[in-house]
Amino acid sequence: KSRTGRTCPAVICGCACTADCEGCERSRSAAAEPVGLPLEYRRMEQPNASYADRLAVIRAAEFPTLADEVYLDHAAAALPARSQLAELQQMLATTLFGNPHSLSPCSTRTEVEVERSRDAVLRHFNVTRDDYEVVFTAGATAALELVGRLYDFGAAATATSTGTTTTSAVAVESTAQDLDLRLAASGSRLQAAKPVFAYLQDSHTSVVGIRNLAHSRGAQVVCVTEQDVMEALLDSAESPPNTASCHSLFAYPAQCNFSGRRFPLSWIKDVQQGRLSFGGGGATSSSWKVLLDASAYVSTAVLDLRAHPADFVCLSFYKMFGFPTGLGALLVRKQSSSSLLLPEYFGGGTLEGYSATHQFAELSHSLSKRLESGTQDFLGIIALQSGFRQLEKFGMAAIAQHTMQLTRYLHQSLASLRHYNDTPACVIYTSGDVSDSSGNNTQGPVATFNLQRADRSWVGYAEVAKLAAVHRIQLRTGCLCNAGACHEFMHIDFDALQRNMKAGYRCGDDHDLMEDRPTGAIRASLGYMSTKEDVDALLDLLRRYFVEKDASSQKLSELAAFVPIVPTAAEPTSTVAPSSSTVLSSISVFPIKSCAAITASSWEIGERGLLWDRDWAVVDTDGKHLSQKKAPHMALIVPRIDEQSQQLVVTSSLMPGHTVCVPLHATGMASYCEATVCADKVTALDCGAEAAAFFSKVLERSCRLVRYVTASERTCRVGDVSLRKEFSLSFAGESQFLLVSNESMAEVNARLLQDEDANNNDDDDDDEGDSPKAAAKEREAVPIDRFRGNLTVSGGAAFAEDHWQSVRVGSQVFTVLGPCRRCQMVCIDQQTGESKREPLAVLSRFRRYKGKTYFGMHLVHCPELSSQPFRVCTGDAVQPLAFSQWLKSEAEEKK
Repeated sequence: KSRTGRTCPAVICGCACTADCEGCERSRSAAAEPVGLPLEYRRMEQPNASYADRLAVIRAAEFPTLADEVYLDHAAAALPARSQLAELQQMLATTLFGNPHSLSPCSTRTEVEVERSRDAVLRHFNVTRDDYEVVFTAGATAALELVGRLYDFGAAATATSTGTTTTSAVAVESTAQDLDLRLAASGSRLQAAKPVFAYLQDSHTSVVGIRNLAHSRGAQVVCVTEQDVMEALLDSAESPPNTASCHSLFAYPAQCNFSGRRFPLSWIKDVQQGRLSFGGGGATSSSWKVLLDASAYVSTAVLDLRAHPADFVCLSFYKMFGFPTGLGALLVRKQSSSSLLLPEYFGGGTLEGYSATHQFAELSHSLSKRLESGTQDFLGIIALQSGFRQLEKFGMAAIAQHTMQLTRYLHQSLASLRHYNDTPACVIYTSGDVSDSSGNNTQGPVATFNLQRADRSWVGYAEVAKLAAVHRIQLRTGCLCNAGACHEFMHIDFDALQRNMKAGYRCGDDHDLMEDRPTGAIRASLGYMSTKEDVDALLDLLRRYFVEKDASSQKLSELAAFVPIVPTAAEPTSTVAPSSSTVLSSISVFPIKSCAAITASSWEIGERGLLWDRDWAVVDTDGKHLSQKKAPHMALIVPRIDEQSQQLVVTSSLMPGHTVCVPLHATGMASYCEATVCADKVTALDCGAEAAAFFSKVLERSCRLVRYVTASERTCRVGDVSLRKEFSLSFAGESQFLLVSNESMAEVNARLLQDEDANNNDDDDDDEGDSPKAAAKEREAVPIDRFRGNLTVSGGAAFAEDHWQSVRVGSQVFTVLGPCRRCQMVCIDQQTGESKREPLAVLSRFRRYKGKTYFGMHLVHCPELSSQPFRVCTGDAVQPLAFSQWLKSEAEEKK
């Protein structure tokens, strides 16, 4: 017998004891001892050791991946501990588990462990099986969808027929373009006799998505703010329990995943007691239930469901302790809510019995079994026990205190960042309070912010993300799956959102600034294993790259204001005596976008750039082009133009002995497809199954090779707007040609080898190792092929090309459209496909303006001013034909 009085399953099935009897707990504790961890690890788990002391030892032993990484994205996912995984691995290696729907001994053992995990979940939230049912789902989103699909809103829901449910759900979104769901606009139209689905504006996307399902089930939908709820609760007195057949639902997050704002848990009882009434309209004859999204809250805070008995609670376990992923739970309060979830489908394991030939089926008497259709992730569920034990090593109260102290330090430090003119460098988005030391904090361990320059213009979050990635600092950027909070803080109203989307903005893309305002933000979030050193690493990055020490940080302003000059036939000569020392030293053609180059001593110029340059691209299953940002080993795919056979021949060191050939010309290729290249939707030609198989195997992901067709007109994406449409593109990113300079590259390497990072960190006493600071001291010259230029020039001064507005190369004339904005792709070694730290970090220190880092210049060909044949050759003289006006005035000042 176990201490709880249950019979040990060893007696039932004859297997090794796995229940919670004393002997088993001793053996399980010994088996769970972290493999290979030092003796100090066990000592530091003692209650008398301070949190910081325990963390210092446990972090080194349990999270070795953090030795050279700074992880500040705990709100997205926690990290699994090494002993947590080792315990699970040992259990799986020594214990046989079977499908729990069977009656075999190994299946019985599995069912026992699954129920132990269910108990562990309830115990963590201070409730028992008498209070709540635990329904395992694929994650918090699946739990929310389950409530949305099955919640019984009551009699009013019968107005929507089953046959039109899907149509109605879609229609509410397709016709909602002009339907304002906010309370201020909706309050007057709410009907007292109909149920309401109300959700907080600051809710995660997955909560807002319930509105489709609620609408299809006859509920009225309203979006409310925190102020709306507070006013409604203040204006309403407690009412007796409502026995009406209508059941309204109020959904809100315990913690906003965007800002970290923690909302009052006292709302739960207030709403359940009938105090939620929106201006007297809507659901006055309806009872109210509460759906609490606890996903962002429970990883660093104590949630006591006995004190705050929400009717439905959703969560994802990977946000709590990192593993297993793809597993969450819906906790359903038995007292008042279990009867409100009405399954419309039954699957394996959900029934007491049914007939296949007659309309008869009796659902399981257990709510969890009724709703957990099919075989659950039973091994993942079993793994939850080691995850909860990991949290218990510190205790949730201690975790909450530790993360709150770090959060206070982070917020205060960000607020103190100021430019040379005393302008704040950081704008923090939160309505929470981090100054309350009483424990009643309204701010979770999150700092969401944007950066602004000394002139109060905004820094795009994508630029911060690029530099953070180079320094191995993991952040989250964008709208963070919370449009309500994001748009409110960014002051993006509905009209602005429509304009942004019309201009190309989409969730998850890198359109960080539109109409000179941020479309999202930067989020740093902390977990139980976060340290002050993690926070300091972020602060150091921001101070180094984004806090302006003086006005000299604007020294590249001329690049941002670059205005190209198109030379004319009447004015083909330079306004300043050209230098004859600059020559074309190298020509590079990239037939397949983001793959290796063909170097040549002479090459023909076509209508869209160098002949064959970026005429092919690799796209994923969604038709989006792949680049080295996501598939760095594309650098190891080597194309070759075989003029004799008129084929593009492709090989890769990743597939020795394998070659794929595709025709150079589109004649006979009739398989058209849609592709997205640099946000442009184009029609392309599919190069066939053989090419698709080759690229899929090399890149270890499903993809296809597509070819540009002339019907897909793309035009330049940089330079003066009036000129862009005059010059067509293939699959190139922004312009027909990219020009880079060996002298400029030498200047970059000179600065790199000076090791400015070390000079800027005099307090860095790290010796050897792979820490971020040690990695920052790497000294290795960077080859110019990282910048993937078409035309490489030699001679003259470093960055002389910044000042050219038009240039002649041999007998060919080019207009310079402007500087090339660089991304982290320049950090990928083109010979190995490995990602490095440089040169983006050093470039960002002296080649950055308004958050953008520049190297190289965009060019377009001017055939009407050039001599035929249109061709460039190495050794051609490079002569600037026009210089920017600011350079002339600078030269005059020197005189």
